[in-house]
Amino acid sequence: MRIFRYRPLSPLLFKELRYRELYLASAAELNDPLDLNAQIDFAPRSEEDWEALCAFVFMESVAAHDRPELIPLLSKLMAQDCLGKFLKATLCLERDRCLTKETLFQTIAEFYRRSASEFSQMDRAYPKDLCDAIDSICRNVLGNSAVACFSEINDDFLMWSHYASGHSGVCLEFEVAEASENTCSFPVESLVPIQGKILLWSEDLQRVRYPSKLSMLPFYRFYNVFCEYGDVDLVNQSKSRWHSYARGIADLFLEKLSPWSSEREWRVVRVHFKETTPEERIYTYAGESLRGVFFGAKASEATKRRVREALGWGGKPKLYQAIVDGSRQVRFRPDEEQ
Repeated sequence: MRIFRYRPLSPLLFKELRYRELYLASAAELNDPLDLNAQIDFAPRSEEDWEALCAFVFMESVAAHDRPELIPLLSKLMAQDCLGKFLKATLCLERDRCLTKETLFQTIAEFYRRSASEFSQMDRAYPKDLCDAIDSICRNVLGNSAVACFSEINDDFLMWSHYASGHSGVCLEFEVAEASENTCSFPVESLVPIQGKILLWSEDLQRVRYPSKLSMLPFYRFYNVFCEYGDVDLVNQSKSRWHSYARGIADLFLEKLSPWSSEREWRVVRVHFKETTPEERIYTYAGESLRGVFFGAKASEATKRRVREALGWGGKPKLYQAIVDGSRQVRFRPDEEQ
């Protein structure tokens, strides 16, 4: 199967081509503010969920306030027959109704306000500190992942405009192995030899779905992730018990709203539970997988020359020149100087 990757004109483009880099972008680098930014549904569906929610708030209350002498008071107030009872009465959740983080925080703040006499030993800013601590965990669980974007098509006029510097950049053509209708294998390799050998493996390249409404992350299904956030095994995903959670979060990041469906996107998603640097979000692709480079209709001769020089590692992709006319049609012809 052939898959395409639009790339903007920048100094990084030539570095990516020279070193065969596949860069995975963070949420802040994507043009859709909803991308890699899943919402969490905190709505309890059972008595066990209510108990879990109270326990989570209690644990974060202890951590946020850092005063061991208050643990007995917090344990009493954060119990299901106190905080849980208040949440049930205040939220009045209907069946299948979601509970957003913002609504939960507003309710917790109201609980503190109404329990002011009990919390007289605490700073007035404490409810905000608690909610900020929970918010930080949520952002770290869902806000540090990265994605590399591809498309089934290379002749979309608007995608050339949006993702290839207004037709001045390039579009790369890769050959990938099709594993199923919605999954391909993208070939990558180690940048340097490990024990004398270049290691080869593949990353899942998956088809993006386009629902009318984005799915939310069910808090209680991922409860262990939120409760054990910061544990080195979770952050590094060094034990297999965390892999299914990472796959579940990655599945959320394979959704975009239906207006984006014309892009026919595929993605490599890497889930992180900690902040990463750009250098940590790079794969090295197998050179033979790059089969073609398409120059945008406005690509300069200087850009073309630098691309050819960057491919000096021995890659032999075919080079093409995009042509546009008075319509939004994009056609291609072989590049004359390849």
